[in-house]
Amino acid sequence: MLFTWKLETPFPAQRMVSVRNPYYWKVDTNGKQLPYFDRLVTELAQDPQLVLMKAIAGEVDFQWRHMGFTDYSLLKENEETGDYSVLEWIGGGLPTVYVNQSVSDLELRKIFQTKDFRHALSWSINRDAMNDLFWHGLAMPGNPPSVKTDYFWREGFGQTAVAYNVDRANELLDGIGLDQRDGDGWRLRPDGQRLQLLLDVYPGESGAPNVDIFGQVAEYWRAVGLETQLKEMELTLWLQRAIGNESMMPAYTCAPAVWEVDARWYVPNVGNCYWAPAYGQWVASGGASGEEPPDEFKQLVEWYEVLKSELDREKRLELGAKILAQHSEQVYMVGICALSLQPCIKKNDLVNVLGSAPAQDRTNHEQISWPWQVWRRQS
Repeated sequence: MLFTWKLETPFPAQRMVSVRNPYYWKVDTNGKQLPYFDRLVTELAQDPQLVLMKAIAGEVDFQWRHMGFTDYSLLKENEETGDYSVLEWIGGGLPTVYVNQSVSDLELRKIFQTKDFRHALSWSINRDAMNDLFWHGLAMPGNPPSVKTDYFWREGFGQTAVAYNVDRANELLDGIGLDQRDGDGWRLRPDGQRLQLLLDVYPGESGAPNVDIFGQVAEYWRAVGLETQLKEMELTLWLQRAIGNESMMPAYTCAPAVWEVDARWYVPNVGNCYWAPAYGQWVASGGASGEEPPDEFKQLVEWYEVLKSELDREKRLELGAKILAQHSEQVYMVGICALSLQPCIKKNDLVNVLGSAPAQDRTNHEQISWPWQVWRRQS
């Protein structure tokens, strides 16, 4: 058994308890066997606010998940009384609307697969105002892939159609045949039906509550004649709809870095690719299920397949940059603002916790600090 701890009490118990693996193979520089801690305890909390309250009360040793940017001031104010420190890790996500390229409504799919439509959606958002409203002006406006910490990123990526330009948005929408409106002023599809957009969101936050962020996006789209509604739902249902190609526009965050180990963010190669799930299912199943994607999406898959096995680092970087360049130009996903600040708390008596690290699912959350070498200073 190679793992650091072995599971003793699993979820769905209130507390998941893991105990030291006596056969763990790592030792420190003095020859002492790791891990230092005998037990690792994770408590189950149904409400993220409960996690926050326990943190400021000093009842959490080490955590960044559910410690949002909106909580930063509160966490800092309670550092002394809670006997913890707030570390500034790199993360926070990029709130994103996935414009489903394989949406089941074929008339809607034609619209969604029109680049000028996606650009119009992007032009119509006032990101500077949203940055001030939700992130105190500290975030970076842009679409995926706009985060500079991604080593495939190149200058200018994520900046296509990012400026706020309602006139340009209206011009593009009129130019692709969405110039007709009904008696209430809403734009009509070419088949005469009202063009209705539905954003699926779930309770969560991306530096600010998702429902607030995407609710503001819906307001901007309504301002250019697109009837847009927001539907908040439980996470399990959100995933079911997004992965099942039932969601028109799932809204979530996009991976800001290390996406190549979980390429669905930019490559439709698996069924849980939120921006083209039916195409991802087709690729993952070898054509047995889902729908065959157009050539422009197959190209992304081909580049990624070569990238995975390419030994030359420079060639891998070039392939990854090609994938991101296509996204940057096409805007399959409409982003808002990326915030690189992710609060992480640690009790003051913990030693060997990284002061700064990527706060990402792809780096296994707090595990990037190598918890097997973390120890507690005795008072």
